[in-house]
Amino acid sequence: MRGKHLALVKVLMSQNEWMTAKQLAKQLQVSDRSIKNYIGEINYQEENLIEASKNGYRIHREQAKKVLSRQNSQLPETPGERVGFILTELLSGDTEQGVDLYELGERIFVSYETLRKDVVKARKKAKEYGLYISVANSVIRLEGRELDKRKLLSAILYEEFNKNIVSLELVQRAFPDYDLEKLRNIILSECKRYHYYINDYAMVNLVLDISISMERIRKNCTFRTHIAENRQFAAKDMELVNSIAWCIEETFSVSITGLELQELAALILSHLLKVDVNALNQKNIRTFVPLESMEIVEHVLEYLNENYYIDTTDEEFVVKFAIHIHNLLLRLRNHYTTKNPLTDHIKNSCPLIFECAVGVACCLSRMTGFRVDEDEIAYIALHIGGNLENYQKQKERLICVLVCPQYYDMSDVMSEKISREFSDSLLIRSIITNVSELVAVKTADLIISTVTLQPGRWEHVVTVNPFLRSNDLENIRREIFEIHRERKRESLKSMLLQMTSPELFCRNDSHFTQEEILSFMIDRMEGLGYVGPSFREEVKEREKHSTTAFGRLAVPHALALNAFRTGIYILLSEKPIAWDEHQVNLILLFAVNREDRTMFHEVFDNLIVLLLENHNLEQALSCQSYEEFVDTLTML
Repeated sequence: MRGKHLALVKVLMSQNEWMTAKQLAKQLQVSDRSIKNYIGEINYQEENLIEASKNGYRIHREQAKKVLSRQNSQLPETPGERVGFILTELLSGDTEQGVDLYELGERIFVSYETLRKDVVKARKKAKEYGLYISVANSVIRLEGRELDKRKLLSAILYEEFNKNIVSLELVQRAFPDYDLEKLRNIILSECKRYHYYINDYAMVNLVLDISISMERIRKNCTFRTHIAENRQFAAKDMELVNSIAWCIEETFSVSITGLELQELAALILSHLLKVDVNALNQKNIRTFVPLESMEIVEHVLEYLNENYYIDTTDEEFVVKFAIHIHNLLLRLRNHYTTKNPLTDHIKNSCPLIFECAVGVACCLSRMTGFRVDEDEIAYIALHIGGNLENYQKQKERLICVLVCPQYYDMSDVMSEKISREFSDSLLIRSIITNVSELVAVKTADLIISTVTLQPGRWEHVVTVNPFLRSNDLENIRREIFEIHRERKRESLKSMLLQMTSPELFCRNDSHFTQEEILSFMIDRMEGLGYVGPSFREEVKEREKHSTTAFGRLAVPHALALNAFRTGIYILLSEKPIAWDEHQVNLILLFAVNREDRTMFHEVFDNLIVLLLENHNLEQALSCQSYEEFVDTLTML
């Protein structure tokens, strides 16, 4: 519904009486004839919404409320939403005709001046995809390659979908003219026939991208004038692509030929697996992953083992990781990436795992020249996560001693049940059947006993029923949590005192840009002998791969762990500092020596998770001195 239509509906909604065309025309500052035309157009879109009689016009209020509610939910309100809306309009409309900003402003109730400012931001977004927005008087047009326009539209739609859980149903709403369940079934049946495999995430991405291609072809926006990259595909691959293309043509009445077929091939093959993962192992993996890709995988695995202690002897991990990297390289060569609905969640909830994946992305960029975006980094993190988590869990397992006087096999039954319930948390070092034997126990984090022990030597003791009821298990779980919390506090304080000092603490009350504040902090660390001259460029290089900002917190650092000394420069800024798309108040600049990488991993992970909680961050920002800052962090 156009802006003038909505304005007319709102005027009628504000009145309980009949209104004449003259009265309405006066309010909207248009002619009587225009009012009558508007009403005819509105009633054509929304049947019988406005009632006419010799007394004038009035609106059906309940129906109008639904119309306004629907329209309001579709209107962009924030600058970010308007940028997406402008780009979508440019991509959806007539390329030659362009979009008139005055008409657009009327539709979304925004001034021409505001839209001009939004166009500047839209230009910046378009530039990321190699596109340019030209302006002639009040008309804007999007110029550039068709392939880049499709990639931009895919990114915009995915950003919109990410407000919800991305699903086929959500994509269907964006493309109501196509039965996307049929498209999904075409892909699945042809993949099965030709022995290819696809996962659910890849399927949603593929359906979205094919839907965009079909819509652009229908609007006659094809690759006739923009030559796509010349690609070579295997004969078997093209059999599958031709079969899917034929089914799409028959089902959706679109023509896929020439360069469009090449692009469809690149699109499909970037999302599929050519082999059943369960049938692969380290002996036959090279039959699927070519030598060039395996050499890259082996280099990356070496990096992971040296820097993050990833277990590269785990066959299942190595096989799945090798396949993922090989397919990622195929996507990068074909200039496609896969969107990831979990990117923000992974980055914020598992910062160390995400950082590990950023390191992998950096390795790939150095070896191939391709840039790996945040969505692909998050997929790498998913593959690494389980392995790294297992390493962390093994480190965090507590040594437990079970005290249970012998009565038949009761101690064995208890031990088995505790081991089963707490396999990731506890390691039962010994089972004692006589309390007097406890004297010989030198180290234990937790004592679980069926008898009451004398208070004194052991700090953490849980007394349980011999039959281990649910409340006993809960008490054990609670004690494990308390032990870990105490240890984390002690460990964090100890490591912070090692990595920080009063000379590396600063409060800032002035306005600085991201570049200025980083330069100031790096100069200080270099002057104090923590880092060398190369550190500045290394920090900038890390920032290029993925922003180090987490809300109001930024943790800049270099991927190379080659600092002379390990240290953290702490800067608290009263005035927020623009950091990419974030406004940052707390900056922790890490300089890390390789010998201290384990300490860096623990501090990095714990501090980010801790300071992502807004009330924790506020407490940290209120600190006036270095000593207060360290004490506050360790008590959160």
